[in-house]
Amino acid sequence: MAAEYTRDDRDIGATVGSELVIAVESNPTTGYRWQAQFDAAALALVDQRFTALGTGVGAGGIERFRFKVLAAGDSAIRLVRKRAWEAISVEDLTFRVHATS
Repeated sequence: MAAEYTRDDRDIGATVGSELVIAVESNPTTGYRWQAQFDAAALALVDQRFTALGTGVGAGGIERFRFKVLAAGDSAIRLVRKRAWEAISVEDLTFRVHATS
């Protein structure tokens, strides 16, 4: 099972070949979506899923980004929350990944 990290866990230790999950609050019904920016030589995005926490229409929830660690070294995952048609984000989160062999 992959270790899960939140906005409070900005420094992540991992090993090459392992997977990690970053979980952030989200509500895609507002038009704002999280987009992941990362070094594709160091990390691969395996999956991105939204899980609603309520049953009502427009319920917010948690968006999870699952990454596989491909290479040793330091890299970053930047999550940007914005509307697709807008250039400016409303929130940016940066996670530092320290990967060992």
